[in-house]
Formats: sequence, C-alpha cells, structure tokens
Amino acid sequence: MDATHNPTAEVVLPATVFSALRRAVGEAAGDLQMIHAFHAAGFAAGKEVAPLVRTAVGGGPASVPEATFWRRFSQFFVRRGWGACTHERGSDAIGILSSRSWAESGGGEGSEGCSFSSGFLSAILSDIAGGPIAVLETSCRGRGDAECRFAFGSESAVHEMYGALVEGVEFTDVLASL
Repeated sequence: MDATHNPTAEVVLPATVFSALRRAVGEAAGDLQMIHAFHAAGFAAGKEVAPLVRTAVGGGPASVPEATFWRRFSQFFVRRGWGACTHERGSDAIGILSSRSWAESGGGEGSEGCSFSSGFLSAILSDIAGGPIAVLETSCRGRGDAECRFAFGSESAVHEMYGALVEGVEFTDVLASL
C-alpha cells in the first residue's frame, strides 16, 4: 500500500530538514511569513499525529496518572527522533515543556525558533485536552538558549504571557502573575 493511502505511515528525515525548509521559505516569502507558515504546517501535522500520541500515552491526563502521562508523552517524541521533553507546572494557568535535545532547533545558533513545533504541540495538546491549547516557545537552543521551552495553556493565558514577555517582564515573574 502506498503512503498516500496509509495514514499511519511514518517518514524519517534528518532534523536538518527544518533548517533547509526555513531557509527556502524565508528566502521565498520572508522570515515573518516563514514563521506563520511553519506554525500553520505544524498545527496541521499535529492534528494528524494527535491520535498516535493519544494512543501512546494511554488517553488523556484523566486516563492515566499525570507523571505517567508526561513520561509516555516524552517517550513518544524520543522514539521518533524529536528529543526528550520534561513537563513542569509553571503556574495554575501555564504548563511548561522543556527539551535540551529538541530536533527542530538543530542544536545550533541561527534558527528562527521552533515555530513548526509550537503549532505541532498546540494541535496535539488541544486534541488530548478536548479544547484549544495555545503554545508559545519562550526559549530556543537555536537562538543560543540552553533549552527549548514551550509554555502552553488557554489562548488567553498564553496571550497574556506573550504580552508581558514582549514588555520585558521576566519569565518567572510572568508565571507568578498567571
């Protein structure tokens, strides 16, 4: 059966494909359009992958203990070459996923961030939660940070976080206010 008719077929590509795609789309459309396109593509891809993640973690957080859910969530991504991620509660309104090995960042400076992953994780977490979950990358190894860090929560909480970060409020202070 060819892959176009097999929705569970998986393709393995080197993580450097993200850099090549970023360069090509950025040159053709500009950096801002590239970021928007990557986020939209990530969200569309995440909708396709979400059922696989849901199965791998054993349902949603209500179905399995929280620590088990996040361990399985990370294992899903490790097995597929994305890298390990850890979960922590940032506040009552915001969760945090962090990774020192996230594939999209490429591990080197010069990246525009993990916009594909932000959309990808948003779709997956929204599916599992049964409602919209927004994701904001707040640090990126590709921009020289020690880890990629994705804050997630309701659209209003993430929007409020984004606004405060743009105004220069420290990340820990933003979390304390949410």
